Amino acid sequence: MQDFKDLIYNKRVIFAGPSRLLEGSNKGHWIDHFDTVVRTNGMFPVQEKYQKDYGKKCDALYINAQYARTRNPLPMEEFKANKLKWVCYKTAVPTKDLNNKYRGFFQCRSFSSSIAELHKTVKGLLSGSAIIHDILQFEPTELWVTGIDFYMMAETQWEWDKHYVDNYLPEKILKEATELKKQGKLIPHDVHSNMLYMISQYKAGKIKFDDDILKLLGLYRSYA
Repeated sequence: MQDFKDLIYNKRVIFAGPSRLLEGSNKGHWIDHFDTVVRTNGMFPVQEKYQKDYGKKCDALYINAQYARTRNPLPMEEFKANKLKWVCYKTAVPTKDLNNKYRGFFQCRSFSSSIAELHKTVKGLLSGSAIIHDILQFEPTELWVTGIDFYMMAETQWEWDKHYVDNYLPEKILKEATELKKQGKLIPHDVHSNMLYMISQYKAGKIKFDDDILKLLGLYRSYA
């Protein structure tokens, strides 16, 4: 049984996000060439129409609470067929029970402790920031980040179809979020705080951004 650290430590790792920023990029082969590929929520398995730009490999899938709730149980056979090794839960979960449940298919862990730690310094935490922080704890040789847009691809955070590829979030989650927005209960992410965190990691040489993200950040003039 492989320890999660073995998947990251001293490896070339890439976190490939679900942003439409990658459409038309032809970066699929580049992404799949990394030792370890990390994705999130419905970005795995990667739909065939997106593989040229996003690749198809996935070694670790990070999922949030809403995704875990709406896709329970997880598609074991499909994940195994696509060679997934780990599922990382955003919330505290009974990992022993989950590993027994999915034994022979993939392993499970929680990264809630990483989130709790980062919440102390980053407001309105985005999953991308939490994932980056978690991966860095395991000392990859390098960590590249691609396919995130800091919600800059549309005028608001709520235009999900402009930010994410199709089926990234289950329809049930989108309906719930739309209803909460109507009720004024949907709290926006603090994009600025998350940007500052990621930029600080980039400047410190801990992560690398692809050229699309660097160009996007060039449009954002108010960061420190």
